[in-house]
Amino acid sequence: MKFWLIALLTLGLTVACDNDDKFLPDSAVKTAFETHFPDASGERWSSRAGYAVVKFYQKGMHKLAWFSKLGVLEQVETDIPVNQLPEIIKQMIASSEYANWRIDDVDFVEVNGLESVYIVELELGEQEVDLYFAADGTLIKAVIDTDDDDNDICPIAPNPVNQDIKDVVLAKYPGARILEIDKEGKRYEVDLYYEGDYYEMILNAQLEWIETSREIAWNSVPEAVKNAFKSSGYVFNPKEDDVDLLYRPGTNADLVIYRIELDRENSADLILYYTEDGSLYF
Repeated sequence: MKFWLIALLTLGLTVACDNDDKFLPDSAVKTAFETHFPDASGERWSSRAGYAVVKFYQKGMHKLAWFSKLGVLEQVETDIPVNQLPEIIKQMIASSEYANWRIDDVDFVEVNGLESVYIVELELGEQEVDLYFAADGTLIKAVIDTDDDDNDICPIAPNPVNQDIKDVVLAKYPGARILEIDKEGKRYEVDLYYEGDYYEMILNAQLEWIETSREIAWNSVPEAVKNAFKSSGYVFNPKEDDVDLLYRPGTNADLVIYRIELDRENSADLILYYTEDGSLYF
């Protein structure tokens, strides 16, 4: 299991916390809320980042919903009890490097146009990490939480799903399930599930495909690549080193590249790129 560690140095800084506890939604939003959650109670409305946000209870669970100005339900976060976390996710945590961490909070997040995810907040002393899981228990990513703010007071607004990005992804990978779309600088990173595997797809600012990657096991690396790697005097340590399978645009077909990252404790990590025939790729 690979954890994509992302330091949230700017978490919460991109969203103005324009909380207005006296905010009242217009009729379109109110009607949409009542349609989606007819048995809700204790709702409290506020305005944040251009969204109408409502905290409420439904069937004993605390929820947070985001509505656009047109009344479109963009995101719902449900705070669920730890004992209702799917057993497969509990097992994944128990068999990971976070086995001794304490589960502090669990949120089930449903985003309009994307696949739903479980976000499990773990604590160990002063350390915190958020693990993102798909419903089938597959770990999508791990996020080191360095934010001292209480996101329940100033929650992060959902990013509107760009239909053009979805169209590009589905044209390349028909039937893919899109889990998350992030904008990193001038490019977009898309986490997706396709034909039994989880991938990260990268698009540039013009929504042109740059690369798709997924982690693979060392025993899945072609012998030609292993032999070239070993002949250069390198040794792969499965406990510390990683292999990613990369797909990049090629002339007549996708270019397949094996990215091998060797962990080096006393120096920078060593990263090597090989094509399928064992040739070094620069």
